[in-house]
Amino acid sequence: MPEEPGGTTMTANQIYPEINERVELARDEWDGPARSRVEDTARLADGTMALVVSAPRRAGSGAARAGPGDVVEITWANERGLCCADAELIAAEEEPVPTWALALPRGPEIVQRRDAVRVPVTVWARLLPADRAEGDPLPAQLADLSETGARIRRPDGATLVCGDHVTLVVSTEEGEIELSAEVVREDRETGDAPLRGYGLAFRGIPRPAEDRLRRHLISLQLAQRGATPAST
Repeated sequence: MPEEPGGTTMTANQIYPEINERVELARDEWDGPARSRVEDTARLADGTMALVVSAPRRAGSGAARAGPGDVVEITWANERGLCCADAELIAAEEEPVPTWALALPRGPEIVQRRDAVRVPVTVWARLLPADRAEGDPLPAQLADLSETGARIRRPDGATLVCGDHVTLVVSTEEGEIELSAEVVREDRETGDAPLRGYGLAFRGIPRPAEDRLRRHLISLQLAQRGATPAST
């Protein structure tokens, strides 16, 4: 069985992706990762885990191409972190819908624990006041992003205080995500255009928004590993 750092054993049901879960596939020959979704799971005669996934597509590049015997890297997130595994393409079907059958002979490994996933970013987002009737959206520069919070920068003078409740609006490839948050830290940064930094802790995020945020973080991490440029 695969193990977490520190030797904690995980069962297959805890670590392999589930039906309908989004995954990303990558090969050196492709110019970026390809998105897919798990359609079915099975065990081969020798006990190897197999996944049937929708035929993967790359953003702006159409269908990804590979042949039987080719090895791809498959990546997904679960409650323990970002997981990846080498997978061999054992069959490709066109009907009734295009799918790939993948065998994972060596099993997955956790490449980054969920509680350590804090992705550095430098992009602009928006803040909405807790009472949206009180003011217009405020620009905020993201410094990093995780499943539990974010670090942002605001121009000095546009002050937030600890305990303030806001909604952070983050743009992703799937559209905008609204994340309810509480300001839990303030710090001062210096420079030609002074910015004040704030730590946000997310509060009461609905499950669909959590799932979209997790997929966005996976995309950012893959981009930073050199797979493809991330756009936010």
